[in-house]
Amino acid sequence: MDNNYENVQETQDNELSNNKEIDMFCRKCGYELHGERFCPNCGTPTTGEMSSYNKKKISKVPFIIVAVVAFVVIVGLICCFVVIPNIQYNDALQKIETKRYDEAISSLEKLGDYKNAEEKISEAYYKKGVQLEKKQKYKESIKAFENAGNYKDASERKKNVEKEKKLEELKALFKKAYKQCTSDDTTLSSDGMCITVDSKDGSDADGMMDIMTLNGALNMPDSLFTEMCATNSLMGRQSETYDNIEVEWSYHPDNGLDVFFKIKM
Repeated sequence: MDNNYENVQETQDNELSNNKEIDMFCRKCGYELHGERFCPNCGTPTTGEMSSYNKKKISKVPFIIVAVVAFVVIVGLICCFVVIPNIQYNDALQKIETKRYDEAISSLEKLGDYKNAEEKISEAYYKKGVQLEKKQKYKESIKAFENAGNYKDASERKKNVEKEKKLEELKALFKKAYKQCTSDDTTLSSDGMCITVDSKDGSDADGMMDIMTLNGALNMPDSLFTEMCATNSLMGRQSETYDNIEVEWSYHPDNGLDVFFKIKM
């Protein structure tokens, strides 16, 4: 009998050892097992077959993994397309407020069509143009207003800055031309808009030399000086306009040839 008991016991041990799936939990009460042949809690034999309790527990694992992965992906997408762009957008608006226009434009361009980023880019260019105009950086200001497109009165502001730029260039040209003059009777107005050659008489060589010098320095045609020399006292005051420079002159034997070079905008 002892031999039969030992054989039965050995057979059960072999069955348990050969079975690849050992109970992790009792099929009846769910008590956690650690290789026992009988449940320590309720005494139910463990056959090595996967209990329904274990099967249900394990069957949930793939679902949990999928759910976690999906959650991570959704959170990543929200951060990528909502949270981060919103942070960058608000940061760009702050840069506009603090007059860091180039930084703001760079940040907004990276956002593409997010919210009203394109409109804000135009706003930044417009404000940059105004800032540069005040600093008399006319070339850069014109470019900024061009980039502002149809924002507010950008087009009109651009035209005004172009006029200001032209005026400053002409003033610089007048100042340079005046420095080449030698007569004490040749003067430049305080606003830099007019050069006057007030000849003493018909034989004032210094005055005539300044007139020739100014005609050349201001890019006047050679025919103008010829026309001046052909003027007599009966002809009164003569005038010609070349681009933004108006030239007026008159002649009298006692006063000589008087000439006015004026900037006209």
